[in-house]
Amino acid sequence: MERVIIIGSFRKPWNTAHYLLHAAGKIGFAASSFDPRQEGASEAAFLRKIEEEKPESALILKGTGFNVEWIEALKKRGVYTILWHPDIDMPDWLFPLIRSVDFCFTMAEGLIPKWKEKGARQVAWLSQGFEPSFFEVGEINESDRRFYGADVAFVGNIDSSNNYLPRRYRLKRVLREGFHLKWWGPKLGRKWVNLPIFLSRLGRAYGGRFVYGPEFAKVARSSKILLAFDRDLDIRLSMSARMYTAVGCGAFYLCEAVEGIETVLIPDKEIVTFQGEEEMIDKIRYYLPRASEREAIARAGQARVRREHTYQRRLEQMFRIIRGTSHV
Repeated sequence: MERVIIIGSFRKPWNTAHYLLHAAGKIGFAASSFDPRQEGASEAAFLRKIEEEKPESALILKGTGFNVEWIEALKKRGVYTILWHPDIDMPDWLFPLIRSVDFCFTMAEGLIPKWKEKGARQVAWLSQGFEPSFFEVGEINESDRRFYGADVAFVGNIDSSNNYLPRRYRLKRVLREGFHLKWWGPKLGRKWVNLPIFLSRLGRAYGGRFVYGPEFAKVARSSKILLAFDRDLDIRLSMSARMYTAVGCGAFYLCEAVEGIETVLIPDKEIVTFQGEEEMIDKIRYYLPRASEREAIARAGQARVRREHTYQRRLEQMFRIIRGTSHV
């Protein structure tokens, strides 16, 4: 039985590290965990954990809070080091980790040249995924549909950061076109810049909280359309984990067309994509009255995600890639 330690943030129940730890156990790994940002997470505490668990490999998720010197300590003990960075952003603190670990994985295939430029010895693309057991929900009743449902739902942040402003504009357009919209996510910060949103129709369309787990699944299944926006459409295969989560939960998923997305889920058969605001509105208008088409696409997408795009499959792919290019 292969021993692996998952290193990442476990502070929130929706952190991806939880999904990976669960998936590792499902494929037969003896999996342990360490959070470098938890209280008391010193080098001594980390090394004690390594001595206790004796892992053969260490999977560092994202790398936040992880000290590059700890990688050298792992290597001295014969532990194979892997970094999986499930984010498009590449902050400066990441580069020493990229250069130090044995193998890197990026969630965006289009960023591989940049990873190589920053000194990655070996790097491959590994998209994010879905862990079904964290999103199980029973029957959706009428009360659920009233509370969680809408013609168009959006799950994500729309705070005043420049990254999120385009989302605001498009969600406002959805409301102007007369569609029933409900969005879920972190509460808006109490800043003057957010005051117009609090007082607007978009503010009143807030579902009231951040949703994850079974509540996310209820939004996905109760809403007719789950609308999504990715940040960098031209970065090939840079889809967020939200796509796999929403589709895996059974949503009819309408999203922007990220380059290469058709190789992961088939547009108009498993998801629906759009390019630009006008096509977004046209497709909302087309699909809202066509329940049978929406349901067929949602069923096909859900089956594909649960078959091919779980975190269990991702870990199997990860170690298959590593073993195909090294002697681990």
